[in-house]
Amino acid sequence: MGDEHSYLSKLEDLLTTAGFQSALLISVLFWQKHGFVEMTDQQASESYGEDAKVMMRAL
Repeated sequence: MGDEHSYLSKLEDLLTTAGFQSALLISVLFWQKHGFVEMTDQQASESYGEDAKVMMRAL
C-alpha cells in the first residue's frame, strides 16, 4: 500500500496546488480505503459496469 499512498499523496498535492477542492472518479469500492466516499446522488455510466460508483474525496 505504500506505493498507492505515495501516488495518491502526490496527486492530491498536484490537485490542491491547481486550486481543486475535491476529486471525483469512477471506480469500484477499492478507493474507500483511500478516503473516497460514494456519491449516492450521482450515477456512473453503465459502460463502467454495474458495480461502478462515482466516488469523491475532499482535498
